[in-house]
Amino acid sequence: MEEPQRECPAILLASGQIVKVRQVLLYEEDSVNEIAFLKAQAAKSMGGVSSGIGFWGSPGWALGGAAALGLVEGLLSNSARKQGLETLQIVVSKSHQLAENAIYFDATQLESAHRPYPHMWFARAPHVVDMTYKGWSEKKDLLSKYQKSKGDIVENQLHVERRYIHDGDEFVHVNTDSGKASIRWSHVVAYFPAQPARSPEDKPALGTGNKLNS
Repeated sequence: MEEPQRECPAILLASGQIVKVRQVLLYEEDSVNEIAFLKAQAAKSMGGVSSGIGFWGSPGWALGGAAALGLVEGLLSNSARKQGLETLQIVVSKSHQLAENAIYFDATQLESAHRPYPHMWFARAPHVVDMTYKGWSEKKDLLSKYQKSKGDIVENQLHVERRYIHDGDEFVHVNTDSGKASIRWSHVVAYFPAQPARSPEDKPALGTGNKLNS
């Protein structure tokens, strides 16, 4: 049975503009969590050293702050802080990979999207894991992680689904009727979740919104 169509979510900005959200950019969950862990490690090692563009561990820093790495090298007086800088260089590389592998998902198909908090939204996408050169221990871990069995490995390939989530940045990257946009979520006044599509005779309305700043 074909699922009924749904109207996309909409947001009300502080400016009074209403934006219909067609798609939302999400990131592979395991990579997001790995980068968050590395950032925390680096922040601890560097003891709160400031880059001049904000604290190193702040969300969204890595993609825009790579050039600032050299600005703090002179401030690092011990091996722990230098190790923190090396960790940040890894974060930069992994953050670029994260961005390259991000996927736009249909906003009406996101799970938990009835809530006005992007960090709670997630979606799933198919993925093929190449098992050819993996040892049995690694294969066993992957089978456990994705709740698969040895019989699910076909021609050295394991077909799985990966979860994609928001990366924790202050901006949410979306596709709208006007094209791609980056919305600073703190500027969103109200959020209107996806609604069942209305018939032409229904009176148009956005429905009940979730106020973010009350």
